[in-house]
Amino acid sequence: MQCVIGVNYKIMKPVYILLLILFPTLFFGQSPIKSTVVDSKTKQSIAYCNIFNKSTQNGVISNADGDFSIKIRSLNDTISISFLGYETRDIPAKRILAWNSISLKQKQYELQEVEIHSSNDYLYDILTDCRNILRKSNQEQISKAFFILNTSSQDQPLELLECYYNAHQKAGKLDHLYLKNGRFALLPLNYRVFLNFSTSQVFNKINFVEKNEFLPNIILQYRKRGMKKKFQIKLDYSDTEVFKISFIPKENKDNIFSGEIWIDKKSYFIKKVSLYAENLTKHPFLGRGNDSLTNISIKTEYTFTKNDTVIQIDHIVFNMQMNYYSLRGSVGPLPNLKRSIKISSTLYFYDFDKPFILPYFKYDNHYMDYRKISIIPYNKTFWENRKLLLTKEQKKQIKIMTHKGVFINYDQGNFGKTFMLKPLNKTFLYKNGFWEYLSHIFWSSNDRIIFNEDIIKNQKPEPYYNNRMPRDMYHFEVQIFLDINLIDSIFDCRSYTLFDLTKTFYRLEDNNYSNVFINIYFDICEIERQQMEKELLINHESLSQIDSIYNKTISNIEEITSKYLKEVQHGNNVIMLMKWNDYVANELGINNLLLFNNE
Repeated sequence: MQCVIGVNYKIMKPVYILLLILFPTLFFGQSPIKSTVVDSKTKQSIAYCNIFNKSTQNGVISNADGDFSIKIRSLNDTISISFLGYETRDIPAKRILAWNSISLKQKQYELQEVEIHSSNDYLYDILTDCRNILRKSNQEQISKAFFILNTSSQDQPLELLECYYNAHQKAGKLDHLYLKNGRFALLPLNYRVFLNFSTSQVFNKINFVEKNEFLPNIILQYRKRGMKKKFQIKLDYSDTEVFKISFIPKENKDNIFSGEIWIDKKSYFIKKVSLYAENLTKHPFLGRGNDSLTNISIKTEYTFTKNDTVIQIDHIVFNMQMNYYSLRGSVGPLPNLKRSIKISSTLYFYDFDKPFILPYFKYDNHYMDYRKISIIPYNKTFWENRKLLLTKEQKKQIKIMTHKGVFINYDQGNFGKTFMLKPLNKTFLYKNGFWEYLSHIFWSSNDRIIFNEDIIKNQKPEPYYNNRMPRDMYHFEVQIFLDINLIDSIFDCRSYTLFDLTKTFYRLEDNNYSNVFINIYFDICEIERQQMEKELLINHESLSQIDSIYNKTISNIEEITSKYLKEVQHGNNVIMLMKWNDYVANELGINNLLLFNNE
């Protein structure tokens, strides 16, 4: 059984000290340094600080523990640490290496700096100006993004999900997330696993200037008149740089966000927004089946940066609590399960105008994150360059999960798994599939495709008509998956052959050669992929070279598979089938006729 939250769509490596002494300006080749940001007085960690290397023009943010890791080229690199409400510090990298932590001083807000007005009407004017500027900042911004989510119940970890995306945003709204790579870990609770199918997509629905029928309303969604009618507001503080205005709804508090908003005093650009609401009746979340979600509380925080005249979301923190009531049991008589669930997530945007090279692969972007992760293979080199450090709590959760949990895409070869179609271990006892059908099969010399009800005949992308020609009664869809990553100015290419069952259908009658017929087709495509891989090892100095080789491979596959289908006459010409079987045997060492006892 899976307990699920879905979205309603309707709705630094060590360096010898001797080297550091002798070569203070040593070129590191992008080696990371690590530290922690804390408050200078309280010594409490400061989460989600901006850490920017002015020398390399690259940045990160600190995690919830205030920890960060940032790459440097030289010990003389200048690292800038900033956080709203604190004084910015610029520090040479060599000093950071010598300190246990970096302290930031809070800005001093003196009473005389606060502007006194007889009424707060002017605050509504400030908010209105901020709203209008945000609406006009409608130039699309494309960046990389890192998403991390962890779910727990009564201090027991249930889920850890990490994804990298290309993100599209404008006017302070996230429009699209396109997956680059992802991985997740799960730990069962009472023979159930808890999964956030589409929580990352909730961010797409939060719009600061337009109302959404599935989320509580936000003050900036109203014009001045509506703001005055719906909200009580006050000025928390004002200095030479920012206004901080807090707001609470006058009524209907379960469907309207309370919060605070920081606004740049000179430009009226939005700098930060905190939103919170409790016991929501208006939300986009759904339990699976008859499972119910109650007492939903949300707290989210958006931090913005400014690029010329364009507002950009820097990062989002989204936290949620709820009661989850599960009424279902799939293994024997299980008791109903009622638990308090806590979900914490962060979405961080970086490298604007320098997005990832997304995998060369076609699929429906509306697939839930878990399905996408299962068909986009893990890449060790890619994950060694992670953007946000795990917190102490997340490391602890991973350690707990190691013994009884399941990890998908945490190592090579652990992809393309329908990880819930059969028991994972003694804890996972599920009979039913995680998805309604297996969507993609990765080519393997050890595994063959078998015609059966679970794989081929359940695929129904097209209707069945009796009067169709044989060539119209089946279609084999194979994709060549190509993942390209720029690592230290070198293009690293990894490829796979996938049988796409979402577009494959077979309506001919099975015969003794059906399995041979389809597997030779798949093998022919794999032969072309292997030829492509050999060529890419020699010619991968530019993206245009890679594109040309890839497109040539796709063209070759179309040509050779067309020839194959014509010659074997839909698998009925046994002599020609034997010819192609010999071709595959010579190239791959696989004799399909022998494997399927047809020789």
